[in-house]
Amino acid sequence: MLPTSQGNLNDKDQVVLVYSSSRPNEKNEDRQYDDTFLLNGAPVRVLGVYDGHGGPWTSEYISRALPATIQQHIENAATVSSWIPNILVSSFEQVDRGIVELAEAIVAPVLSSIRYNLPFARQRNDVAKKAAVEQMLQYQTRLELALRAKSGSTALVAYIDQTDIHVANLGDCRAVLARRDARAQDVKVIPLSIDQDGHNPVEYTRVRQEHPNDTMDPFIGGRLFGMMPLTRSFGDSFYKNQSTDIAQYVFGNARLNKKGHLSYHETMSPYYHLLETPPYLTATPEVISHRRSPDDVFMIMASDGVWAIKGMTNEWIVAKTLEALSNSSVEDPSHYVMEEVKTRKPGDDVTIKVVVFHQKVPLPSE
Repeated sequence: MLPTSQGNLNDKDQVVLVYSSSRPNEKNEDRQYDDTFLLNGAPVRVLGVYDGHGGPWTSEYISRALPATIQQHIENAATVSSWIPNILVSSFEQVDRGIVELAEAIVAPVLSSIRYNLPFARQRNDVAKKAAVEQMLQYQTRLELALRAKSGSTALVAYIDQTDIHVANLGDCRAVLARRDARAQDVKVIPLSIDQDGHNPVEYTRVRQEHPNDTMDPFIGGRLFGMMPLTRSFGDSFYKNQSTDIAQYVFGNARLNKKGHLSYHETMSPYYHLLETPPYLTATPEVISHRRSPDDVFMIMASDGVWAIKGMTNEWIVAKTLEALSNSSVEDPSHYVMEEVKTRKPGDDVTIKVVVFHQKVPLPSE
């Protein structure tokens, strides 16, 4: 059994020092996670940044469900560090199945059982399906299930032990490592994640190869069907389900849509015919593993609200973090970096984690 209370560990046992800051918009869809536990007597730190879209329901759910699933998989395995990437992948996939497939399993039988073959059958089917879904969504648990399947979220999870860093990425949050480069008297910026969207040629090619018989390119302007910029995410069932009935009758229900706005069905129905061979989104993360070194200085984990700022670069964030860590008056480097980011007017929620590998940071000037 793995203890999960950070209070069980002394300061000297902590794997890293972590600072976190967030800047929510009016509707905050970002979530985060941070926990330390012992594995075979050695400390492990698990960190998460989750950037929701279409509402906070998916990001809120996975911020709780994903860490618990990861820990469960670790407890059930005779774990060694080399297995962690596989555990992260299987945990991501399991949690997403619990969102997408469970919603479909509950709703699909209800909708498929309604089949009138009488005059005006189409209209009667439509009315009956709407009524059945309305009755079903009166139950809060099923409403919440539908909401988290309708909305979506990216996820960036870092598993850090005394020898390795494993970063699992789903979407466009980003992790960046700063490593001391003694020869250049500077730090080297090392990406520990790759953005997964339609502008990434590897992702574009992967999706096209998975749908060889589609009559048209699913990407329009770098987005799936001109709408979804991501190629990997949790939730977002519209891009994963085999039937558009769920989008029409469940996601289009008034309980799941803002009053005075177009319903999900009204917005998405022009694209139903394009969903030839779903799923088009996957919840399988890419995992990058990095062997820790005494030269590792810090790691930045941040949501898309940072990286979507025009002209934003990994190098800029690293430089601002170095400024913070070299200033003895700065108590929280993540807050310092956040204030710098705010001057560039981000248009989305922003979450920043600064993960420091040494209490005394070996800055290039030292």
